[in-house]
Amino acid sequence: MDKEIKELVIPEGTKVIDIGVTCPGCNPEEGYPVLREPFTVKVPSSVTKIGSFAFECCTGLQHIEIPSSVTTIEQRAFRGCTGLTNIELPDSVTEIGWYTFAECTGLTTFRIPRLVTVIMDNLFEGCTGLTSIEIPMSVTEIGLEAFKGCTGLKSIKLPASLKELSPCAFEGCTSLRHIVIPPSVSLIDDIAFARCFGLETVTFEGCIDEIDEDSFKDTTLKAIYVPEGKVDHYKKALPPDLHPIIVEQSKKEEK
Repeated sequence: MDKEIKELVIPEGTKVIDIGVTCPGCNPEEGYPVLREPFTVKVPSSVTKIGSFAFECCTGLQHIEIPSSVTTIEQRAFRGCTGLTNIELPDSVTEIGWYTFAECTGLTTFRIPRLVTVIMDNLFEGCTGLTSIEIPMSVTEIGLEAFKGCTGLKSIKLPASLKELSPCAFEGCTSLRHIVIPPSVSLIDDIAFARCFGLETVTFEGCIDEIDEDSFKDTTLKAIYVPEGKVDHYKKALPPDLHPIIVEQSKKEEK
């Protein structure tokens, strides 16, 4: 494909953008040319799905406007698009596949559409430039390694709808300082916040019975705040090395 491309125009009437549209004749399993020179994409309102591998490793992608006709973005569609600094998804999008934005190191902020229920595995893995993300009340699960290695992520508000944090969900998010776990959460799985070297406090707003012993491995936690009267509960749920820093939230307010 022409390296001087400035705008990639998807033909009117196209319903699915896949590798056949962005790179005719290419096979993602065999490797394919990618667009490295700066370009933008014009997507017509006929498109309902952005397919697997559609723009994978197109490092020249600077901007794409996704119309409200799109409901699905499949796996690895934008993986490795390092030139992409911002992308706005319409609320019509209900499903975003795994690895879709992994290694998009230029992304700084992101808003999950309001009807998405699961943040899929590895969705933002390695997005080192990501500093903040907005998660809607529809999300019930954050998948495996969803934010692993997002070293620039400074803050995140977990929604009250969230039920499960999968293994390694925030592993290696070294800029995270504080995290609040809503009462809706019933499971924090293996290494969920491991190697978050900057993590100082965790606040549990409810009682969680299933917390893997390595969920907070290799962190520098200074305090774990729990509801009043629940210190003993969390001493049973958390490993012994964390027991000395478990305190009631009322004492946090006194500081």
